[in-house]
Amino acid sequence: MERFAHFYRTKSAHPRLVGESIVDAVQSGKCVVLVGPAARSICNLRRMSRSLLMKVMIVESKQIWT
Repeated sequence: MERFAHFYRTKSAHPRLVGESIVDAVQSGKCVVLVGPAARSICNLRRMSRSLLMKVMIVESKQIWT
C-alpha cells in the first residue's frame, strides 16, 4: 500500500488540488473535472478506444505495484 500512496504523492494531483477543482466545478456548473497530469489524455483515450485504454491502465497498474 505504501507504493500506491507514494505513486499518488509523486505523480498524481495533490488532494487539495483535487478538492479545490471539484468545489470550483460545482460552483461554476461544470460536468467534467479533469485534474492531474494524465487526466486529459485518459479522457481523450477513453473516447477513442476503450479497449486501448484498458490495456494502458493495466500496464500502468503493473508499474505501480512492482
